[in-house]
Amino acid sequence: MNVRADESVPAREDQPAGSAPGRDLPSGAPRHRPVAAVLLILGSTIVFTISDVASKAITDVIPAFENVFFRYLAYAGLAVVLVARNPSIPVFKPRNLRLQIVRGIFAFGSASLFIIGLYFLPVGDATAINFVAPLMIVGLSALWLGEPVGLKRWIAAAIGFLGVLLIMQPGGASFQWQAVFPLLAALCWAFALVITRRMSATEPPQLTMLYTAFIGLAASCAMLPFEWATPPASHWFLVALVAVTATAGHALIVVAFGYAPASLLAPLSYIQIVWASAMGYVVFGDAPGLASLLGMGLIIASGLYTARSDSAGRPSSKRA
Repeated sequence: MNVRADESVPAREDQPAGSAPGRDLPSGAPRHRPVAAVLLILGSTIVFTISDVASKAITDVIPAFENVFFRYLAYAGLAVVLVARNPSIPVFKPRNLRLQIVRGIFAFGSASLFIIGLYFLPVGDATAINFVAPLMIVGLSALWLGEPVGLKRWIAAAIGFLGVLLIMQPGGASFQWQAVFPLLAALCWAFALVITRRMSATEPPQLTMLYTAFIGLAASCAMLPFEWATPPASHWFLVALVAVTATAGHALIVVAFGYAPASLLAPLSYIQIVWASAMGYVVFGDAPGLASLLGMGLIIASGLYTARSDSAGRPSSKRA
């Protein structure tokens, strides 16, 4: 997760699983506006990509955990606003405090590992590898939650992982071992999503956002004394852009999932891979090779199939 991938506000969110963020928004929130929801989701993929591109652009001036800190700082502000709008949320008495903490730790690990990956890899490659998280949920849901997983979904997951191998090219001349960072980020995020799915019946999404935000903020603050570097004045705009766009992406997703079901919206998040590759080429000159393009295609196809089949097998009131 880069921070965007929050299941209570999905991504890189972004990803299927859990309960819809809009479910626990105030009762006066608008509903059933699918066109607006689609536009908001597409907008979120663009601003998330801008955030990632800006993150890569400041890799030469601030370390990774400082980058994560600025993202979580803005994200915590959004979480506070959402919780403040609903005073009935039990901020200090969550029903699953232990799971909230564990989820927050996994989310922080996902965000940090993804940002570290951006420091070494093209934005498009890192984004595509990170989007394998929903496919990892197939195995985790079967092993931990006991959910039935059909043969077709296992095959889709295998195809998605084949796409990851095409991008990483282990053993090849162009292999970069740093590609394991977004892959581990995806694994952490998959654990976070499965935990979210387990808590979805009892915990309001805004509460999960709040705990995730402040656990991540506390963890990143703990790292700052070891690697703080004050950005030069010329780069503060990019630092602010990273935080604002990442948080704006979450806000767009929160509103979008209040307007339309996840079965419609979750698959659209995969267009972020396209934006990331295009912006990475325009800004950094990182043109994806044929193997990377094929890998991205396999990840997108398998992810779309998994998202659709997952939502088709669940009641409409649940997230895909």
